[in-house]
Amino acid sequence: MKKAVIFDMDGLMFDTEKLSVDMWLYAAEKQDYKMPRAVALSILGSNKEQIYSTFREYFKDNEKFDVDRYMDDYYKYMGAHLFKDGPEKKYYIEEILKYLKDNKIPVAVASSSEKEYINNNLEKTNLTDYIDEIVSGCEVEKSKPNPDIFLKAAEKLSVKPEECIVLEDSKNGILAGNSANMTVIMVPDLYEAEESIKDKIDYIAKDLSEAKKIIENLIV
Repeated sequence: MKKAVIFDMDGLMFDTEKLSVDMWLYAAEKQDYKMPRAVALSILGSNKEQIYSTFREYFKDNEKFDVDRYMDDYYKYMGAHLFKDGPEKKYYIEEILKYLKDNKIPVAVASSSEKEYINNNLEKTNLTDYIDEIVSGCEVEKSKPNPDIFLKAAEKLSVKPEECIVLEDSKNGILAGNSANMTVIMVPDLYEAEESIKDKIDYIAKDLSEAKKIIENLIV
């Protein structure tokens, strides 16, 4: 029987990943560069340090492109939007969180984002009271696809990793959940599961309502 549920945030709880990808493309355009959408998609689930490293490598032969400015512009644009209005909630997120709270199942959010950003999103959408623990990318040495962030969440919830269910939408998150020896439910957003990682996924749900039904069967 499973005893806890760990949620990814962007693209899983909130409809923020399309916005994030669009902002990476927009910030690149400010330096007259057309960023391939596939590159922006490839960093989903990565923390700030990993993203910086990825773009430093990507633009190493482009002397005109300022990666530091690019990063600053992206976070400025995202912050201006999310800290003012808050993100749009995914359908059924409140329903699934209420079910878990009513059944006294502990819940954590484990996101590669910074804690201020996580707290802002939860507060602006009135979901804070449903969450028992938060683990941000800043709290672990290695972010997804390394399992550290999920293992830290299990530790905070006082449960064993194998007693946890992870809800994820990204490749990096799926690999991290599987490496943590947790039950992985994928709820696709911008990313569709590749054949190469399908054996890392225990269940695929079309949305959070379907994910809730899977969870109900795993915690009884």
